[in-house]
Amino acid sequence: MAGLVNVVKWQVPKENHDDMVKLMSGGIERDGRGIDEQRWHPENILYSRTRTFYRNNDDDPNIEDWFFMDEYDDPELFKQQIEIWKNSTDTVSYAKEHHARWKKIAVPGSFDEKQVQFNESEPLSIDFEPFARRQRALQRENDPWWRLPKE
Repeated sequence: MAGLVNVVKWQVPKENHDDMVKLMSGGIERDGRGIDEQRWHPENILYSRTRTFYRNNDDDPNIEDWFFMDEYDDPELFKQQIEIWKNSTDTVSYAKEHHARWKKIAVPGSFDEKQVQFNESEPLSIDFEPFARRQRALQRENDPWWRLPKE
C-alpha cells in the first residue's frame, strides 16, 4: 500500500536555531513534549517516521528555512492521527501553547499552519535501509578510517 507524507514549513532566524531545536525536541520549558515524547512513547504515534530539515535561506543569510515531514505507511493512518489529535483536549490545549511558543521563535508570518500531504508513487519507491546498513557495515570493516585504534 502506498504511503503519505505530511509536510509543514517555516523559517527561523539563525540566532534562534538552538531554541527551535529545544522547542521541537522537548519544549523550551522542557515540558517533555515533542520529539522526546514521541521517541519514548511511540505507541501514541501512527506515523512510521518523522524527520526535520533546515537549510540556509537563499535570500537572507540570517534566516534558515525549516520543514518537518511525518511519513505514514497508509494514508488512512494520517486521517486517524488527525482525528485523535482533534478529539484530545490535552493535545488541543498543548498545541495552542506550543504553537504560541513556536511563533515567538520563528520568523513572523513564516509558520505555515496549513499542512501539505503528498501521496507516495509506489512504483517509484525503494526502501534502501537494509542495503544501506549492510553497506555501512562493510565500509567500516574495510576502511581504516572507521577502525578503532587497537589498545
